[in-house]
Amino acid sequence: MDAELVRSIRLPGRVESVDTVGQELAEVWRDVPDVSSADRTRVETALVEVVGNVVEHALAGRGGSEVVVELHVNAREILAEVADDGSALEVDPAGATMPAADATGGRGLALAVLVTDELHYRRDGETNRWRLRWQRGDLP
Repeated sequence: MDAELVRSIRLPGRVESVDTVGQELAEVWRDVPDVSSADRTRVETALVEVVGNVVEHALAGRGGSEVVVELHVNAREILAEVADDGSALEVDPAGATMPAADATGGRGLALAVLVTDELHYRRDGETNRWRLRWQRGDLP
């Protein structure tokens, strides 16, 4: 892949949007078929978890909100930026840990951290911003 693919995905702030992430990524992978299945799985896993957290925690009860995912894919890395206009989140990806085996929740962010090379969250005015980066593992 010589050029960078940039794709902007707008999703309504509803639970159904989490499933749509996988469908949208399937279209991206058709456009950049040289991304390995392992990298595809890492990207999809992290984005589903982050979008799921946004919908469940930041956008809960807020009609009309949306999540915007901007994806950049080039020969060396994959970068995703996720933005929403929901409530500010009290979250620190660097401190995310897996809960006990018998816990019924709380794994999403820790899982996203495990499968990314970089994951950051910040509040920018009235916008939540997530930055996820993966170094492509299919490089020679």
